[in-house]
Amino acid sequence: MLVVTLLFDLSGIATMGSAAFLLIYAAVNAGHLNVLRQTGASVLIVWASLITCLVMFVVLAVYTYQEQPAAIAALVIIAVASFAAEWSYRHWTGRTLKDHA
Repeated sequence: MLVVTLLFDLSGIATMGSAAFLLIYAAVNAGHLNVLRQTGASVLIVWASLITCLVMFVVLAVYTYQEQPAAIAALVIIAVASFAAEWSYRHWTGRTLKDHA
């Protein structure tokens, strides 16, 4: 985080945070699709929320690419590093996800 803070101004950091939250919300909505019966939620609302998060992420990514291309590169690098860390942790500990279907 220190490197990101030193390399980007506050708006770039805020943009990366917003992009991360949009992806997290999209993932939560995608997961919610698997448990709709248990929650009783509206399929239409969950799909609308998922699609809206993804569309807003694309809009934010295009805007950021035009205004601060280095922030996009940093976001991709941080995302890849996060997935690599999670994969390493799972590989090292043998932890797996449980199927709740």
